[in-house]
Amino acid sequence: MTSWVKIDRKTGNVLKMRTEDSLNRTFNKTSVWIELERKNVPEHNPITHKLNKTIVQPDLSDLSVDVPSSSKRVEDWEVVALSDSEIAANKDAQYSPPETVLFKLTHDQENRIRKLESKDELDVAAFQKMLRDNF
Repeated sequence: MTSWVKIDRKTGNVLKMRTEDSLNRTFNKTSVWIELERKNVPEHNPITHKLNKTIVQPDLSDLSVDVPSSSKRVEDWEVVALSDSEIAANKDAQYSPPETVLFKLTHDQENRIRKLESKDELDVAAFQKMLRDNF
């Protein structure tokens, strides 16, 4: 089966998607069907990298020219390294936000244990950093 997309030639926007073996296509209209090629998602480590979707599509905006029958829209993926702040934000998101009861309970419990061990208490920011660095 082949995937197809109906493209508005003025804007380049996708109007419809369809999967069929073959399609009767007209190439001189204001919206045309072209083949859609989807590349496989590459393997990556989601802790350190993210995927950005890239789309390559021919410029079809000149309505005085028929669209070539070989025109394709290609959807691909690019693996991009996360910045240190994005990695930290992702780790923070794994734990409860500071305003939830669970976070407050575990923060309080950590400080009680630290007091028994004669250590200084941790404020919220230091507790979050400890979670990020150790788990």
